[in-house]
Amino acid sequence: MFRRVLILAFSGADLKERAKMAPEEVGPFLSKARRLLTDFSNFPVPTIAAMDGFALGGGMEWALSSDIRVAGAFPFLGCICDTLAQYKCIY
Repeated sequence: MFRRVLILAFSGADLKERAKMAPEEVGPFLSKARRLLTDFSNFPVPTIAAMDGFALGGGMEWALSSDIRVAGAFPFLGCICDTLAQYKCIY
């Protein structure tokens, strides 16, 4: 039995902000994001993603890196990274 869990309500990266990045900024940004998601997926207590509404791209990756995912009444889920030709989804 767990005494603690982490419940995360989140959003992914702002795609408009990502589009403004210079090409040389993209690699370090994605490396940092991958490390953060990997660290999160190895978090020492169970993690729960609370999803309500859109979880696309980075938001979906956060959800997939969680141990448990709980969606609201009208979720809109997907990994659009490949579609946008920006990067490959990690999870």
